[in-house]
Amino acid sequence: MTSVTVLGLGNMGTALVRALVGDGHAVTVWNRSRKSPSRVPNPARWATHAGDACQASDATIACLSSYDATREVLGLPGVREALAGRTLIQLSTGTPQFGVDLSRWAGMHGIDYLDGKIAVVPRSIGAKDSVIFYAGRSVCFEKHRQLLLSLGGKPTYVGEDAGRSALADFAFLSFFFGSTLGLLYGAAFSKAAGLDVRQFFDLAPAFAGDILGRIPSFLHLTESGDYANGIESTLNVDMKGAKLLAATALEAGLGRQLPDFLSACFDEAVNRGHGHLDTAALIDIFRGKL
Repeated sequence: MTSVTVLGLGNMGTALVRALVGDGHAVTVWNRSRKSPSRVPNPARWATHAGDACQASDATIACLSSYDATREVLGLPGVREALAGRTLIQLSTGTPQFGVDLSRWAGMHGIDYLDGKIAVVPRSIGAKDSVIFYAGRSVCFEKHRQLLLSLGGKPTYVGEDAGRSALADFAFLSFFFGSTLGLLYGAAFSKAAGLDVRQFFDLAPAFAGDILGRIPSFLHLTESGDYANGIESTLNVDMKGAKLLAATALEAGLGRQLPDFLSACFDEAVNRGHGHLDTAALIDIFRGKL
């Protein structure tokens, strides 16, 4: 059993506490506003002061609204002194530089530091497939691996530089937001066209399976850099499909933001003379390498 403190009891912080208590850790909690104890599972212990909360545990998890909010709490009386010789795990969202700066601050004060980025919603905290990215000293990550496993079954270490957790998170968010927009646009298309939107959502997992099934091919082509061999779908073919989508969306009275963006991506690749290559070549188009 590990002693751990959680600073911040919003939806995500409360989910972290539930997962930690459920795995048998000794949990101390602190929040700037005293929330109803009913939100926090027993036997988590409430601390009145942030410094006392940090003093109570080997590791402290900061799950506040921002890095600025974390800095504010770290500046409260007794907090910095309580964290000296212990570990601070920051789980707020921010840019890579925020993580680097907080890591330097921690190092100056003798505090071990891990910068983490949660890639799931609160209800998925503690699940075996939940991903949280961590950056910082590898020995610190390994020391607390069992604790991190309680938060999500796939704690993913991305390097010593504390800014790398945010970079990994933004790579994931590119996939998350792109997929979400595609799903919602498809639902809007279904409604505009008089189709059964429930049927669309019921079939969405089948669509997702087809997309995910391309991962081995995308990975192979990306690593080889040879987009002319092992082709599953070419940029020319996908460009035509995107343009047909844009035209039909206009006829259905939909906004063209998404299909126009898709068409622009394929157009750029084809206009550069890469239409015969596999669609995976967009990776190097986005990077400005083709």
